Amino acid sequence: MLKEYADHMGENDLLIVFSNSAQAEVMGPASAANGRILLVTTNASHAYADVVDRTVVLPFLPPDPEMCSVSPVLMDVFVELLVSYISEASWE
Repeated sequence: MLKEYADHMGENDLLIVFSNSAQAEVMGPASAANGRILLVTTNASHAYADVVDRTVVLPFLPPDPEMCSVSPVLMDVFVELLVSYISEASWE
């Protein structure tokens, strides 16, 4: 499905990709996008730095919330704020 979005993007479009790992399964199809790409990931050393326009690295949250120092609710709020900021920000 991501490839379909990437195939229909214009140069002024923005594709926001949320991927924990930023591995080839996700980033391969996204890299075909004609527009800009914002990657939100927990993988700071992903191999697609030359493909994406911007990368936001989030702290990794383990599946068990009891083992995490960052509340999943706090992470959800952060992501919502980030998306709101990006939608209002200029990409010039």
